[in-house]
Amino acid sequence: MAIREFWQVGVRAGEVIEQHKITALLVDPFSVAKNENILCLEFEAIAPGMSGCLMKVGDKFGIFYSDRFSSDGFRRFTVAHELGHYFLPGHIEYLFSQGNERHESESGFISDDRYEREADSFAAALLMPEEVFRSVAALLTPG
Repeated sequence: MAIREFWQVGVRAGEVIEQHKITALLVDPFSVAKNENILCLEFEAIAPGMSGCLMKVGDKFGIFYSDRFSSDGFRRFTVAHELGHYFLPGHIEYLFSQGNERHESESGFISDDRYEREADSFAAALLMPEEVFRSVAALLTPG
């Protein structure tokens, strides 16, 4: 698969936003996961730096996010990052191609791996959707 341009990842996030009828900030990635029947659970991180994990057992998915980070925003970003792996074309096939049931992530734009970078970009676009953000900003702008 060819490397995706950033705007393509944003378009996919926009499709998910539209599918889930998200029209206001704060976007709740936990709700998106729940609507997709993806279980989300906090876990005690076993690897330094590991922020989250996408699991696939059969046709069921789960997202686990680390208790190591106290920031609610970072937990939300981590869940949105794992949703990126779930929603972006080719990610599931690549991440689970060897029959493994778990993919561990270090979210936060720190990886050189293109799948991790795409998932980070998806998370950013999902959590701060351009259309919704512009609408809110327009309401707050004097004029």
